[in-house]
Amino acid sequence: MKTAPMTLLVLVSCPFILLFLVWLERNMAIPVLGNFLMKHGLGLPWIFVDGGPGTTLFADAVLIAAVSAVLIFSNRLLKSLRFNPDLTLLLSLPLPCILLISLWQPTGVVLLNAIPSALIASIVSLISFWVFLGLAWQTKRPLLWTALAGLATPLLSLDRALVTVASVLVASILLHQRHDKEK
Repeated sequence: MKTAPMTLLVLVSCPFILLFLVWLERNMAIPVLGNFLMKHGLGLPWIFVDGGPGTTLFADAVLIAAVSAVLIFSNRLLKSLRFNPDLTLLLSLPLPCILLISLWQPTGVVLLNAIPSALIASIVSLISFWVFLGLAWQTKRPLLWTALAGLATPLLSLDRALVTVASVLVASILLHQRHDKEK
């Protein structure tokens, strides 16, 4: 692939991936963008499921399954069309990221609140998340560091735990598919 289309692909795909990572680190919220969307009547989630915690968890589980299936299928389809393996992930990630962000139903369940100060917890979460993600890019165990990025936080919500575990599982499937293709 020529450099110009590759650069365009990265410029289009990466903001959605970064938006997803910020959303995950902020416990399923995008502070500045969320406020802007609320002002214009586009608050998140776009579809609200009314019900108790069981209904919300079920809706989120269905969303995770659907988004995972879309990601795995689109990645497999692009590979069958002989796309570069590095590009298939860039092409197949934006839609699932937007679907998760826009349709996620917050549970409001907090699993861990280790630091009572919201400001300090937020700063520790911000630093630990991006440090662990940086380690995921630099080591031979990216799934371990990605899991730690999502779960090693002083304020852990059920939402963040669910999306982190699902993301690591889907990433392991995609890595397995990639290694099968290389053999």
